[in-house]
Amino acid sequence: MCGIIGIVGVLPVAPRLVESLKRLEYRGYDSAGVAGVTAPSRVEPRRAKGKIRDARIPYEIPAAADLPDRLDAVLATLYLIFNEGYSATFGDFVTRADLCAEAVRLARLVVELLPEPEATGLLAMMLLHDSRRAARTNDAGELIVLEEQDRARWNREQIREGQELTERALRARRAGPYAIQAAIAAVHADATSADDTDWAQIVAFYDLLLNMQSSPVVELNRAAAIAMRDGPARGLDLINALLARGELGNYHLAHSARADLLRRLGRTDDALAAYTIALALTTQHPERRYIERRMAAQKRLHAISQRPDGNNTASIMAFSDTREANEEATLFGTPDQICRKLEHLQAAGVEYILLNGGGTSRQNLRRFAKEVMPHFQTQASSRTAAAE
Repeated sequence: MCGIIGIVGVLPVAPRLVESLKRLEYRGYDSAGVAGVTAPSRVEPRRAKGKIRDARIPYEIPAAADLPDRLDAVLATLYLIFNEGYSATFGDFVTRADLCAEAVRLARLVVELLPEPEATGLLAMMLLHDSRRAARTNDAGELIVLEEQDRARWNREQIREGQELTERALRARRAGPYAIQAAIAAVHADATSADDTDWAQIVAFYDLLLNMQSSPVVELNRAAAIAMRDGPARGLDLINALLARGELGNYHLAHSARADLLRRLGRTDDALAAYTIALALTTQHPERRYIERRMAAQKRLHAISQRPDGNNTASIMAFSDTREANEEATLFGTPDQICRKLEHLQAAGVEYILLNGGGTSRQNLRRFAKEVMPHFQTQASSRTAAAE
């Protein structure tokens, strides 16, 4: 901890992060672009050391009076280290538990030394996000996105502590970006499912966060939340505008989010093109495999849509989860009604494809009915009519 505090006052973020990761024995730091920060080159650590040497800056523990002035830089460094642990930039694993644990440990030390609202908020945010770690992958190490996670596997003790720390940070009335991000994570932790999430409150927190700290990545997350609140069409407009500005052109999550909204809107070919861009920019292997599965589903959908209707061919029923598309919801029924229809089809032996990659449990059927366009590959048109 003292080593980080001793150097952050004179270095820009990227070299500072490199030095911090080196001290934590993080291998591969030279190729890691963390949280949208440009990947530092191999020469930056040498330049950083040279700057310290040339300025004759002593490597020493700062005086207590100097700690508050260095707090922002320390928190920023810990934030970036945790982000890399939470979602590894590259490699075979979704998370780096060692980095998350070390970031949490150091954040606890900071809170003990300086229990400022932002230090408390950062620790709260780390605990709330890390509480989902066990649910973010399956036994094979494959990525499970937030809306599909088994929330019973979330660490309730971490959530309890994180929520208490969030409340403490917000009560101080000097809450900054870390406390607001903790509040967003706390809203997610309160929800029993993605559908039960208070998306309006999350959007309000992102509005507040943007006023504090304008960032294209924050805008991207806000757009995703608006898509959940108002429907994918509105979110897509915002993400398209963001990408048009060029700041997130090389950020894989922006293209992946855009692809997902296009998928939800039933724009199969456009979704496939966006997933292709996202895949080219993604370096973490589980994330790449997740995108590849999404792409395979879109290709199957495209192939089905090209077949003529008739016996033993594709019969397509369009359903949009756009909350404003009441006409479609009225025409094809509520998600529960569609779910029952799928179950009837299954009981009648009618073949269909679950394009979201889930199983045929009622939970997956209901999610399928709500979030994607159901596509049924019928064995005979008479059997389809009887099942319906």
